[in-house]
Amino acid sequence: MSLDSPYQYVDSDQSVTQLLDTLGDTPRVALDTEANSLHNYFDRVCLIQLSCDGHHYIIDPLADCDLSPFVEWLRDRQLILHGADFDLRMLRSSFGYRPNKGVFDTMLAAQLLNFERFGLGALVEHFFDITLAKGSQKSKWARRPLSETQLTYAADDTRYLETIADKLAEQLEELGRSQWHQEWSSRIVDVTETDVERDPETVWRIKGLGPLSRRQLAFVRALWLWRDNEAQKVDRPTFKILGNQQIIEIATIADDNIAKALNGSLRLPKDCTGQRLANLKEALKDTHNLESTEFPQKRVKREKREPLPDTKEIIEALKKACAVIATDLNLQPSVLAPKATLSAIARNYVTKQSDLFADSGLMKWQIAQIEETVQDTLR
Repeated sequence: MSLDSPYQYVDSDQSVTQLLDTLGDTPRVALDTEANSLHNYFDRVCLIQLSCDGHHYIIDPLADCDLSPFVEWLRDRQLILHGADFDLRMLRSSFGYRPNKGVFDTMLAAQLLNFERFGLGALVEHFFDITLAKGSQKSKWARRPLSETQLTYAADDTRYLETIADKLAEQLEELGRSQWHQEWSSRIVDVTETDVERDPETVWRIKGLGPLSRRQLAFVRALWLWRDNEAQKVDRPTFKILGNQQIIEIATIADDNIAKALNGSLRLPKDCTGQRLANLKEALKDTHNLESTEFPQKRVKREKREPLPDTKEIIEALKKACAVIATDLNLQPSVLAPKATLSAIARNYVTKQSDLFADSGLMKWQIAQIEETVQDTLR
């Protein structure tokens, strides 16, 4: 990419070295990523966009180059991100990356400043009176070569972030909310470092299984596992192999008439042929031969907690009291104290827990704003 381009394309070891030489010891960079989540089974970062001091770069992780020096360099920079959660998770899963210097999340900052619209496009429009193009949002970012339209769209995701972050930081400082933002951004970093393991006993339970029998659930489980395995083989999203509703329909047919399910009368995607179809039929046959003791249990409705008198009234009282505080602070009530946190406080109160805010998930800045009012309301 020529130097007079609106961005520089980094896709070789030499260009990675040049990038690091250019950036040097800069303490912070604006960053965004594009991934293949909509088009592949295995998520991976397909582009990294970077902006620093008015210069813009697009780094290609799929090119034949070693990005490990860049990733190590990036660890010691503060990142400016918009909606940091997804990008941090992708960087961690693809490169084992963790930001040692923290992040400045412009989306969280905008929420703490009570922007009515806090998407990136809305902030660019607010501060620059520019409307960002949206046509490439669902692009196949793993496909090469990328078009100029795609690359320009990608570069625009960080082009304005530094200025936006500076303006938001200034407003946060004026309102005395910089520490609030820092705590919230740190919470996001911590959350993205937590791995959520898939429970094999529940991962296959899709929506709409309530009316099904245990035997039908066994067919659903087998079909889900078949679909997941086939999706991994071809690295495609599971919904492109078979839809959830189709799984339920096939399970119902197989339970009623296994011969009908195996003789080719099922409504299947056009590409469900050959070995894929053979594997599907094998999964149905194996399930048909299961003993009833091997069927999965129907999901037991979550047991209700012991009756907690007046909990609903307490929650409503807390909502009203906190809403008054939110109005005074010019914040949305859901930012100050989401309903789920108020429910936890109410449960702790009626069960006489010593720490009303235990398991509420509230941050220190939120507790500091509502603690006295919560105590007064409960009294």
